[in-house]
Amino acid sequence: MFYNQNIIPFFINDSGNLCPIEMILTMRLSIRFRKFINTALIIGPMTMIMAFVGVMRNYGLNSGWTLKCLTTWLTMFPIAYVAALMIIPIANKVTSKIEFVE
Repeated sequence: MFYNQNIIPFFINDSGNLCPIEMILTMRLSIRFRKFINTALIIGPMTMIMAFVGVMRNYGLNSGWTLKCLTTWLTMFPIAYVAALMIIPIANKVTSKIEFVE
């Protein structure tokens, strides 16, 4: 469309200062946050797909299906996220005991 490439989008950081959006996208986080972000990026879309399928099976494309899908997802996501944080370490221990061959 009509996008001026000379205009740099800005974002307000935690200290209240304006900084370019490229700076936010290249921020470095501590490695301890990796598992939490990784889990959220897996659980988020997965629960959204499950909520969509569940709403479509039960209600179809009737009016208000988007709100039902969103409220279902908002209920499912925290439950699945906490469950995944508890199950992933157990699954890693079990998987480490399996001998794999190339």
